[in-house]
This record gives sequence, C-alpha cells and structure tokens, in this order.
Amino acid sequence: KQNYHRQKANANLMNPRMALRNALRQKSIKAGNMWLARELGYKTEQDHIRDCQLVEQRKRQMMLKREKEQQLKAKQREEDGEEEEELDVVGKNGTDEEDEDEEMAMAREIEGEDKHQSQEYGIQDDLDLEAERE
Repeated sequence: KQNYHRQKANANLMNPRMALRNALRQKSIKAGNMWLARELGYKTEQDHIRDCQLVEQRKRQMMLKREKEQQLKAKQREEDGEEEEELDVVGKNGTDEEDEDEEMAMAREIEGEDKHQSQEYGIQDDLDLEAERE
C-alpha cells in the first residue's frame, strides 16, 4: 500500500495538470489569507499568522496550567481525607456550566492579551481604522 501511495504522489508531481491545479490552489489559499489579514487590520499575512500561533500557544499554556491546578487541588483533597464518592457527586453537578464558564474566562483573558499585544505591534482594529478615516 505504501508503494502505491508513493507512486500516486510521484505521478501527481509529474502530471502537469495536477501541478497546475496544486499551484492554483496554493495561490488561492494565499490570496484568501492575505485578504483576511487585511480585513482584520494586519499589515501582512505573516503578522496575522504569527498572531494566531501566539494565541494558540497561550491557550495551550493556560489549559496546561489549569490542568495542573486541578490536579494539585485533587491531591490536596485526597490528602485532607476527602473520599472519592464526594468528588464524584461534585463532578456530576454543574460540570458543563463550570467548563463553559472557564472557557469564557479564558477567551476574555486571551482577548485582553491580544489587545495589549496588538498595541505593541501597531496593529489596529476596525474601530481605530474608522476613527482615523473620519
């Protein structure tokens, strides 16, 4: 099976129509990314991509931090002598609402950091651009 996929990939590279199709697809994706970056107030596509990657990295770090905090709390509860049954009851009550609240809080934190960082890099949002035009 692996040889078949390799042969098919090599055939696509040698086929001029497939090469043209891939080049046009890449060009279309790049144009779309550039348009989106301009619409969001970035100077270049790379600025937007970099910003998105930073947001994702912060989100992962915050999730890891929260998981560690939850693990520490669980260990403290076990050390304090709480039984697992009590943890199960607490876990069943309102878990979805708590998760949703945590996600909203994280989104607000990320949004606040993005605004701060966009000011550092000179990135303007739509409201700033409209105010300058007037």
